Amino acid sequence: GYVAGAVVADELASIYSSVAALVHAASVDEIALVESATVAWTRLFYAFAQHIQDQDEDTQAQQSTTNADPKMIWISEAEYAANVVAICRWARTHPQWTVRMLPSARDADGRSTGKVDIGHISDILQGRTEVNPAHIAMVCVTEIPTNSGIVNPVQEIGSLIADYNEKASLSPDSFPSIWYLVDACQSVGQREVNVQRIQCHGLVATGRKYLRAPR
Repeated sequence: GYVAGAVVADELASIYSSVAALVHAASVDEIALVESATVAWTRLFYAFAQHIQDQDEDTQAQQSTTNADPKMIWISEAEYAANVVAICRWARTHPQWTVRMLPSARDADGRSTGKVDIGHISDILQGRTEVNPAHIAMVCVTEIPTNSGIVNPVQEIGSLIADYNEKASLSPDSFPSIWYLVDACQSVGQREVNVQRIQCHGLVATGRKYLRAPR
């Protein structure tokens, strides 16, 4: 096994650079390959959520208080079911966390299109609604769901979150106030996916769909 691994070492390493080029990642160090998209998404989500939780607990310890700020996770109406399960499980075991759905745009008849309403997100982040944007910990959006043809505006959402984070940051090196996680499993290989333009903190895709890779 070690000999076989050494023989194909360059070929295996090239997969990371190919994926990095495909999604316009800054370097191969930003790419991880795991056994499934669900595993990838849940690992990222729990890592982000735990980091936010740890930061909150550190702040409480420094301020000698037990009062934790509310934490909200906003999801799209088209969110993949397995993602929602993980999100709800986290919120159920962490009392200060809640899950809310991003408002969807409406068609001419007033029915939900299932597509995230970018104007409403802008209002939320600019404090023009009853929601306190400082309590938003994470935004999770599936760009294209498995059961409809909508395409969520992940770049526009990312731009709004990046602008908010820039204004809320204490220093250029500080962690984001709002973490942004994108599910692009129905996008990669079918549409251009550029993480620099999306400005997400994590993006998940799969090789077995439009890239025609093995499961």
